[in-house]
Amino acid sequence: MDYAKAFDTVPHERLLAQLSTLGIRGSTLSWIRSFLTGREQSVTVNGSLSEWSNVSSGVLQGSVLGPLLFTMFVSDVPNLLDNYISMFADDTKIYQILEQLDPQQFLQGDLDKLQTYKMQMLFHPEKCKVMHLGSNNPRMNYTTSSNNNTWVPFVVAEEEKDLRVIIDNELKFSQHIQAQANKANRVLGALQHTFLALDKTACLNLYKSLIRPLLEYASVVWNPALKRDKDTLEKVQQRATRLAQGLSHLSYSDRLASFQLPTLQFRRLRADVIQTFKILKNIDNINFQYVERQCSKQQEVLPPEDIT
Repeated sequence: MDYAKAFDTVPHERLLAQLSTLGIRGSTLSWIRSFLTGREQSVTVNGSLSEWSNVSSGVLQGSVLGPLLFTMFVSDVPNLLDNYISMFADDTKIYQILEQLDPQQFLQGDLDKLQTYKMQMLFHPEKCKVMHLGSNNPRMNYTTSSNNNTWVPFVVAEEEKDLRVIIDNELKFSQHIQAQANKANRVLGALQHTFLALDKTACLNLYKSLIRPLLEYASVVWNPALKRDKDTLEKVQQRATRLAQGLSHLSYSDRLASFQLPTLQFRRLRADVIQTFKILKNIDNINFQYVERQCSKQQEVLPPEDIT
């Protein structure tokens, strides 16, 4: 779900009322009111300045407090819905395991609730998308309302970037891996054109700070199963280790030993183990009760691969 001008359309009074409901009162609430209200804006077009007008909605973009206020404003949205929901600032996703009842009515009902929610915010119809997962998925149609109160079908997406990770409808992540490898190779090309020569220390520092993060961001989500995807990522590190002077003639394993670097596949496995440890030790708070509560609402669930 994509809010239309999310940070600009938050009503100040409703936001302040929500903060009061959450227990923020007294001088803190007065300070936030002072931060939000009493602002004016004007527009310049072709050198002509419009009249100043009061700003009655919106949180300041670019500020530290803005995204936090927006998150608090929509914090009670999950309590309204029957399906799974994931939220990150203005990025909202609703998803459902298909059941043998009426999956369209079940999921569309939550979409309708969001349309009439007190936030007085509209979704951007052309940017709201649905992704169908699973070979037996019936691929239902879903709609959202537009500014003129007409219902617009969701755009059906075969792939979508979500928090910098490209997710495809087969959950193979090959497109994401190729995109990240291409981005890392472009950085490598820029380094080759910028530096005539790099010693081992400089090469290692540049690789760790500029290139490897591109190849490992959120790897616990997309850790590849296909050999060609693993090779695509590993070839970037192979190329990077050749940049150091005096090491290009060595084999890849010898270069890794010289740099004291493990393979990328080993680091992904290590990241998976660390994430598993954090979940088992409750370092990362996974709300299993929420998942169990959502599953209990569904009477008969199809196999796990059939998810919308």
